[in-house]
Amino acid sequence: MGWEWNSVADTDDAAWQASINANLTTAFTTVREALHQLRANSGRVVIVSSSLAGLFAGPDVAGYTVGKHALIGLTRSLARDYGSQGVRVNALCPGCVKTPMADAEMDHFAEAAAIASREEAYRTVTANVPPPGRRPC
Repeated sequence: MGWEWNSVADTDDAAWQASINANLTTAFTTVREALHQLRANSGRVVIVSSSLAGLFAGPDVAGYTVGKHALIGLTRSLARDYGSQGVRVNALCPGCVKTPMADAEMDHFAEAAAIASREEAYRTVTANVPPPGRRPC
């Protein structure tokens, strides 16, 4: 999965590294290997972070949250370094999408936060996400 349900104190080195590898290192190395072609062809890079973990922090997902935040930093660094060379770099921060993995996350969150249901957990974690069609300022 690339991450475990742990706070910083409960995250061992292997879990930390697995999360950073899955969520950050893969994007970094992919872009690095493609930079020659991106610069030669005024290429485009879209990095997928998260509107939840990339912009906010959930409970007990330190490695995942740090990796998703770092993707936004990687996007900014790439845009700064290669934008003047014709490479356009953007981050996509999608909202919560109901999938089996997200359902498992919400079940865990609901239990940890003493929330009554999965649906209430979804509402809680998406409270700061703008509704479709509205862009944040």
